[in-house]
Amino acid sequence: QSTQTYAEGGKKKEVVTYADGSMRSRQVVTRINTTNSVVVGETYYDYQGRAALQILPSPVGDLLGSCSGTSLRDGLRFYPSFNKAEGGLPITPYLFDRDRSSTEVCNSLEFRLDSASGAGKYYSANNLRYGSSGLSRSEGYAYSRVAYTPDNTGRVREQGGVGEAFQLGSEHTTRSFYGGSSQVELDRLFGSEVGYSEHYRKVLVLDGNGQVSVSY
Repeated sequence: QSTQTYAEGGKKKEVVTYADGSMRSRQVVTRINTTNSVVVGETYYDYQGRAALQILPSPVGDLLGSCSGTSLRDGLRFYPSFNKAEGGLPITPYLFDRDRSSTEVCNSLEFRLDSASGAGKYYSANNLRYGSSGLSRSEGYAYSRVAYTPDNTGRVREQGGVGEAFQLGSEHTTRSFYGGSSQVELDRLFGSEVGYSEHYRKVLVLDGNGQVSVSY
């Protein structure tokens, strides 16, 4: 899928989304003529086909270098193995969606991006162009993850952020809790005309700051 956006002053942005055979978006490539750059972002899915891993977009030119032979004119294309796991391994659901072993049961499944390619390199000291500037370093965690409830409903259980301190299992994630509500509770909140409690579900969301919001 290709989208082009135009603005005043000759500004132009081109976005190409590459999908797999099941029409799930795998890679989004953006070319911006004002900054003379091509940016690549990727999404990875768990074993059930749900979007579970979102990697930060990162520019191609700053990673490949001016002598790589990649020009912006030919930049709108699919980049295979753009992001890799630590050690140059491919990113697969096994890294974040497998059943935990006896030694992993108390730990969340974490992995680091390889610092020699993709977003793992751009947000690290290996970035020769911006490594010494104020660009944030992800320490291999230039991605956000989503964990779903293990009941085949597709409901979000926990959502993390970018950086090691915001990974799943930390104190700074957003967690969701699902349950029912009593008839007395509904009548007190919404009045006696609210209907029967069996038709309602209650969702509690605990954000990274410890604040809880409730919806019915």
